[in-house]
Amino acid sequence: MQSNSAQPKISGQNCESKDGDNVLHPTCLVCEVRACGLCSELNNESLIKLQKITRTREYKAGEQIFCDEEPLQNYATIKNGIVKLTKILPDGRQQTIGLGFPPDFIGRAFKDTNSSFAIALTDVTVCTFPKELFNGFLSSLPKLEHKLFELTLNELDQARELMLMLGQMSALEKVTGLLIGFSKRLHHSNQLQNIESDINRFELQLSRAEISDFLGLTIETVSRQFSLLKQKGLITIENQRQIHILDRPEMEEIAGHSPF
Repeated sequence: MQSNSAQPKISGQNCESKDGDNVLHPTCLVCEVRACGLCSELNNESLIKLQKITRTREYKAGEQIFCDEEPLQNYATIKNGIVKLTKILPDGRQQTIGLGFPPDFIGRAFKDTNSSFAIALTDVTVCTFPKELFNGFLSSLPKLEHKLFELTLNELDQARELMLMLGQMSALEKVTGLLIGFSKRLHHSNQLQNIESDINRFELQLSRAEISDFLGLTIETVSRQFSLLKQKGLITIENQRQIHILDRPEMEEIAGHSPF
């Protein structure tokens, strides 16, 4: 995949306060995901140190954030929006291997190259940290290192759930699990950002092709499962992507597991 030529919007050179070295930048003070993201374990003194190397970047839907196997220069925390993680085989086949929601951390710590493509599925805002400087912070701030370890283990758990889904579940279980998991993560991230949200009504930002890549199904099979869920009276769909879950307990029973 070629790098997207569009340049991300950078909100200021960094997040350092103009009022001095001991004041949190307003961007950090009003950050909706600070309480549960990478920064949640840091006191104000440590946050002030971190904000000096932090930049806020904005990406439009479809723009590339990281490119697979290119030198890893920055890590990022998702502030808002959804990020799609993708791997591409030499013959062009691709697999969506994960979705990132606020306040997920993207970028493989202590690795020299990116481990996947990271693409903005929706408009996305991220806080980025230069790799070398951030790695230095980890050694001096044990609470930050602990939080990164926790986020990494959460991602590992999600990968294992996805392996179970891909290896053992039927097509209907896969699609149902995707809808349940996606709605749950989206609702949670909206709550963090004080966005009005209904866990059972949401826009599924994945196309049928992206869903088929993610679940290891054909597009036709994915479409049949959506039709089956509608026939069972479990969901309604408007404009291809507006999903309304009508019977969440029944769908959770069908899904059993979710990859999120």
